[in-house]
Amino acid sequence: MEAHSSIGGAVTHAMALLTMVVGCTTNPPAVRDDGSAAQDGAATAEGDGARDDLAADTSPQEAASPPPDTSGVDASPRPDASLDMAEEAPPDAVLGEPAPADTLEPETAPPDASGDGGMDGPDAGTDAPDARDTPDVPRDLPPRSDTPDAATDTPDARVDVIDARDVSDVSDVRDARADAASDTPDASDADRASPCPSGRVPCGGRCADLRSDPEHCGACGNRCGGGLVCRDSVCQCATPRSGSPGVTSVSLRSGGRSRSYRIYAPPTSVQVARPVVFNFHGIGDNGAEHQRFTEFDVEANERRVIVVYPDGEFSSWNARFCCPLAATLDIEDLQFFDAMVDGVSDRLCVDPRRVYVTGFSNGAMMAQHIACRRSSRVAAVAGVAGTYDHHNCELSRPMPVLYFHSTEDRAVPYGGGAFSGVSGVVTPSVANSMNRWRNLDGCSDATATYLRNTDGYCYRWLDCRAPVQHCRLEVGGHDWPRFPRRMLDANVMMLDFFADNPLP
Repeated sequence: MEAHSSIGGAVTHAMALLTMVVGCTTNPPAVRDDGSAAQDGAATAEGDGARDDLAADTSPQEAASPPPDTSGVDASPRPDASLDMAEEAPPDAVLGEPAPADTLEPETAPPDASGDGGMDGPDAGTDAPDARDTPDVPRDLPPRSDTPDAATDTPDARVDVIDARDVSDVSDVRDARADAASDTPDASDADRASPCPSGRVPCGGRCADLRSDPEHCGACGNRCGGGLVCRDSVCQCATPRSGSPGVTSVSLRSGGRSRSYRIYAPPTSVQVARPVVFNFHGIGDNGAEHQRFTEFDVEANERRVIVVYPDGEFSSWNARFCCPLAATLDIEDLQFFDAMVDGVSDRLCVDPRRVYVTGFSNGAMMAQHIACRRSSRVAAVAGVAGTYDHHNCELSRPMPVLYFHSTEDRAVPYGGGAFSGVSGVVTPSVANSMNRWRNLDGCSDATATYLRNTDGYCYRWLDCRAPVQHCRLEVGGHDWPRFPRRMLDANVMMLDFFADNPLP
């Protein structure tokens, strides 16, 4: 019996041990009071199928071992962790999406190993979190580290930070970059969207070759007029020209008289079509003196504009009401102008859509007279200190006008009156002269000031068929305003105005 009892006891003891072993290997790990262990396992299984059984396979020794290095995410207590990230992130992190680093919060809270919501590290008795269980760091921000990544410490990154300071929100930076990118046309996209074959673009309802189309030369709507051809996207003369850059003096017969003028040609190809400005001197002067007086060549050279300085008969011009002796003898200055345009166009390649006139004093009167009588040939007119009476002004189209005059002018008074030193000539007031231009160009009574400085101010009439503008100077007297003597520079403003107003 004792033997049987011993055997039975041994069997019972063995069965108990077997039951204990089976029980140890089949029971799941304890679940914390807040259920965080179960949540961790579920989140891990959802994020990465390769770790479905990782918790069940982890031995106690592995659970007690220190957690692995999770790519720079420090599990030690860091009460100022969010501030550290903002301070230590590389400069280009400021431009990350979608808000500054010090306001970014992780999408998933870190596992609370202690179960009390604190920031302590994982408990040694629980499973060590894998790197893939850590909260996602925003893609544009690298993991925080104590040492900034040298690869991000670049001059470009610093520039981005400076740019970002000018924008109130990081999203504004993205919008600004998108706007800048949209301002740059994507040729490949345009080609794919265009119904035109390769090498042509849609212009004016048809496909145009900007390299050779005289109606769209270099750009849609840039028309080569007057027999010019389009070569290599530039309007050029069909036949070679014999002129040369620099100053050339020319003599010719016009109206039965020997006449003369000077040409200034900028240093550029004489075969490329260029604008031309005819600049008429005041009474008592000539073309060479007026060239030195206005210094118009300096700005014209920068703009590649041809300038012509004509010589008036008896140092005067026949603007009908003024001035002697040209007006007294009825000199054919309109015919002389036509001859000059033809002569200059024979020597140099002139763009017939960009022929302009300007002048000073009696020369300004002559320029306006030409604009009235040659509006089909003159694109726009400007003048300084020489009002016009518009007697029998015959416009075939609206005429762009820019006019300068000083209230301190004693030779040609701003309010009108006798032309000082010129017997028998009474000049109209600036208001009278400009109102006539306003009426001719169909403007309303309303005006708008567009420039003001210590010299005076400039304004334009509204609702015009062609622009009409006046610059009223309150300094300078009977003079041609130009920098540095004056802040209002007539040379710059005239050439800007001319460039904006070619013939239709």
